[in-house]
Amino acid sequence: MGNSRKLTEIQQHALVKTFDMSVGHAKYTLPDYQKGVIENLPFIFNESIKTPHKEIEKTFCEAYFGLAGQPSYRELKPTIFHYSTSISLEVLANVFRIKNMRVGLNTPTFDNLADILKRHINSNIIAVSENSLADPENIPWNQIDSLFITIPNNPTGFYLDETQFRNLVKKCKKENKLLAIDFCFRLTEEDYQRFDQYKILIEEQVDFITYEDTGKIWSIADLKVGFMLSSDSYYQIIKDISDDVLLNVSPFILNLLINIIRLEDPENIYINQLCNINRAYFRDNLGKLNFTVVNQNSKSTVEWVLHNRNIPATELVDKLETFGLFLSPGAQFYWNNFNEGEKYLRIALARDPNKFKQSVDELIHALSQN
Repeated sequence: MGNSRKLTEIQQHALVKTFDMSVGHAKYTLPDYQKGVIENLPFIFNESIKTPHKEIEKTFCEAYFGLAGQPSYRELKPTIFHYSTSISLEVLANVFRIKNMRVGLNTPTFDNLADILKRHINSNIIAVSENSLADPENIPWNQIDSLFITIPNNPTGFYLDETQFRNLVKKCKKENKLLAIDFCFRLTEEDYQRFDQYKILIEEQVDFITYEDTGKIWSIADLKVGFMLSSDSYYQIIKDISDDVLLNVSPFILNLLINIIRLEDPENIYINQLCNINRAYFRDNLGKLNFTVVNQNSKSTVEWVLHNRNIPATELVDKLETFGLFLSPGAQFYWNNFNEGEKYLRIALARDPNKFKQSVDELIHALSQN
């Protein structure tokens, strides 16, 4: 099958398998302190019907951005909601198309970002190495009109600290470029709760569009929302595009998420507890797996590794599927050069620890047969 398969296609097959280490969404059993929310669904449903929709949206933003340490979101125009970040990405891609923009997209990154952009702006996409984001003088500014980045990055866990983030924002402002940011993995990086990115974006007066997502963090049967914020300069265009495709998201889903989010400890978000346990077990078995972790400092919900085999990652993944094991090959994350990613695999960590342990043990066994 090889690298012609998209990552989402691989993940669709993995959804029905026991040993799924491919899907990057949260797939875990809710902790006891959040299970009461599910038992209270009839009340939440009735409250969702009775409460004005804009009030529920406002309450969601207060809960989510409060947990995320981003109070400056209040200084921006109202949040625009979608049922998933793929819709937010489609809205962003339409902006690029309407504005006839050349886009610098970081690499590696999830392949659907590049694929959606290609359908809208075809060849006007330039690869920007994630490492250059920390040293923005190395970004080819004269070749782009917008810089589109994912931080923390999927799959590597790479992120910009406060100084690096401000430096990049300042450079975008100086170069008069639109800065577009995928913040979907923000709650996996504790540093991103300790400084307010929206405050920096506002202070530096840069043109920006961001989108975020709940599906990478909370596992509630894929009930999730995506949402967008922007500088005033781009608000009306993203609102107009969104209004053409969606009236509103379900107030029930928003209210359900509000109740889940309010129970999280900002200093110890549950998914990060799970991933720390699973990351430790995975790394304890690196010798048996003969894998090498690329970013030892990553706190993400995924692990990016060198597989250290003499075959491409896409071929290795195909072989592992015969054992009922599903992983994401690195090739597709290098949307501009598949061969560059054939030495990597991405491992999803957001699982119940007992299931993840079983998957790692089965992976050790399967690799020993190859």
